[in-house]
Amino acid sequence: MALTESGLYQPDLADLKTAEESEIKDVLNVCPFSGEGANEDSIGFRLFGGIQHDTRLGYYREIYQASVTDDSMRLQASSGGIITWVLKSLLKSGKADYVVHVKNAPRETGKLFYYGISRTTEEIVVGGKSKYYPIELSEVLREVERLPGRGVFVGLPCFIKGARRLCELRPEFAKKFPYFIGLVCGHLKSTGFAESLAQQMGLNPSELVDVDFRVKLMDRPADRYGFSASTPMRSNARPMSELVGGNWGLNLFRNPACDLCDDVFAECADLVVGDAWLPGAVKDPRGTSVVVSRRKDLSEILGKGLEDGQLSLEELSLEMAANSQQGGLRDRREGLRYRLYLRRKNGEWSPEKRVEPSKNHLSSSRRKLYRHRIRMMKDSLRFWALAKRTNDFESFWKRIERLQIINSCLYRRIPLRWLAWIKYTLAARASKKNAQTKK
Repeated sequence: MALTESGLYQPDLADLKTAEESEIKDVLNVCPFSGEGANEDSIGFRLFGGIQHDTRLGYYREIYQASVTDDSMRLQASSGGIITWVLKSLLKSGKADYVVHVKNAPRETGKLFYYGISRTTEEIVVGGKSKYYPIELSEVLREVERLPGRGVFVGLPCFIKGARRLCELRPEFAKKFPYFIGLVCGHLKSTGFAESLAQQMGLNPSELVDVDFRVKLMDRPADRYGFSASTPMRSNARPMSELVGGNWGLNLFRNPACDLCDDVFAECADLVVGDAWLPGAVKDPRGTSVVVSRRKDLSEILGKGLEDGQLSLEELSLEMAANSQQGGLRDRREGLRYRLYLRRKNGEWSPEKRVEPSKNHLSSSRRKLYRHRIRMMKDSLRFWALAKRTNDFESFWKRIERLQIINSCLYRRIPLRWLAWIKYTLAARASKKNAQTKK
């Protein structure tokens, strides 16, 4: 796997040219986006077939709204601190010897994050929080192959799916990973996401050494978190809402593979945790989690945490859990159906998914919005690579500003002929604000 100029990982397939047919088949059966191998429904049925199933959440045993009662742990997590707590519990109880998850990368690698191994509870805490950054599995799996003991695998839905497929192909990995913990996912970003946010704060994106995508702001709701970044000489932090690209719906720097995903709740994981984007929970700036348990022993571990006063657990209805991720589910259902239709119409390959290609379920205005968001994804990746190559970031932001204005018009169903007036009004407001600031 290698990072491309667009800031995304891409496999080097040169060796497959001389590979045996069986080897090629193995590769395709493990890759989560190949269109080959078992899908989430098949894997989930094999693992959890005796419990309830929902087309949005996958299989489920218990559903909770949850958080840890230890505020220091909760504040070091993205939402309610549940994954950190569960990982620490599994290590302390001897049910696992190590954790495979995304961590801060050593500076000499030139990356911000990578898949690494944690063997202590201290390392687990440091490795908390979401990392909206490209990562890959090949290096850490080679290390796991040599490791004794049992590990917990933590990952996004597609990574869990690929790892489960690997375990079917290579049973020795199944023995190494008794637990899989998933993260609810909107989509994965390129390196340009972190770099562009830092560049807006006056930092050189090529010098970044650390970023925090989920700085909790105690005077704001949980969904109004901040972003911080550091270079060897400077650090800066801003509320994410003040930075261009912080709105997830804009699709800036989105990995194109995410356009072909239909799994939000990590349906192949034993336990999945995400943000409880619900009216009551979002008011708490410390963050709250939505948790879906698919295994009895993990539900019992959570129950023990409640009894011991270490966790706050509240049963959540199926509908409330789905509502907590309604934007992501809408994108992976109605949006995916239309994107599959467009690819088929344009003669582009796409893997078989669990929804059928269609355009008839959407209004013409909604179709325009989805097409524009595909453009925003592609243009942000392409133009950011150009901006870094030419050191011309001003042109990049001008292009993105126009794309944002068009997106707002399409979202609010404002005629595009009003674009010039909207742009003039925004420029006038910005000029007035700058003048007031100088005074």
